[in-house]
Amino acid sequence: MLAHSAIYNAAWLVRDSWHGSPERRQERMWRFVNTLARELQRTTDYEPLVFAVADALTASTHGVP
Repeated sequence: MLAHSAIYNAAWLVRDSWHGSPERRQERMWRFVNTLARELQRTTDYEPLVFAVADALTASTHGVP
């Protein structure tokens, strides 16, 4: 999780932006896409990165139930 903290942070901003304007949602999504591209270039082990993306995007903005 710590290795892909940038993914978790960017995904949280995507989920949080749902309550904002369409421009804010688009800007946060592009930030997430750019973060993902950067992480894909850095990693040699893609499986944990893919799991981090799925986990981060489906996590609740209210914390663990």
